[in-house]
Amino acid sequence: MKKVSWRMTRVTTICSSVDSENPSNHASDEQPGPSGFSSKEIPQNCDPCEDDEERTLGLTVPPLVKKRGRPKGHGLTTIGLPAKRARKELLRYKKPCSFSKLHVSEKEKVILSWFVDEKVAERALKHNDLIEEEDVECKPERLPDSVLDENVDIHLARKHFTTEAWMLVQEVFKHKSVHMAWICHSCHHNLHFEQSIICDSCLLWFHFKCVGLVRQPKCKNWFCRSCTAKAK
Repeated sequence: MKKVSWRMTRVTTICSSVDSENPSNHASDEQPGPSGFSSKEIPQNCDPCEDDEERTLGLTVPPLVKKRGRPKGHGLTTIGLPAKRARKELLRYKKPCSFSKLHVSEKEKVILSWFVDEKVAERALKHNDLIEEEDVECKPERLPDSVLDENVDIHLARKHFTTEAWMLVQEVFKHKSVHMAWICHSCHHNLHFEQSIICDSCLLWFHFKCVGLVRQPKCKNWFCRSCTAKAK
């Protein structure tokens, strides 16, 4: 019996020494799992969803703060230009004004330009010099067709003429209205019932084909290229 017990003790001692020399055998059995626990330490009732909920509940979300100040792009137009600059650009490209909407003084200036020279009209308007008979245009064919427009009242310029000069103005105007012939201001040919359009600023007529139109424009007022260029 003593020999058997001695052998058992020796076997146990040898096994213990072998285990201590090869610790990898135990480590391979106890490698940590994906959650950080070893295979022997993983809890039986561990729910990963509950852990995520606990972590989420532990976070504090900052409250929504209302933005102050002007919104981004407040001072810009829809095309990205500064609003003030856009207004200046629009002012630079003004549209001509219709003759019917002109101030009385502006209408007087236009009417005088039809009957007398520019310098004579300027003296009459600025220095109140009366226009003499010799300064009046006496050839009806040289008067523009604008003078016959229904929106024109030549009597607005009466105060700038002497009696003799005004009598000549009326005579020339009457001759022009009697021998009326509407001419296209572009090609200088008679309108001849062709499709035509009048410029609301200079009151001159144009053939559709001469100004590149196919149909009547939908806009209320139409202006020729010359008046549009002068307004810029």
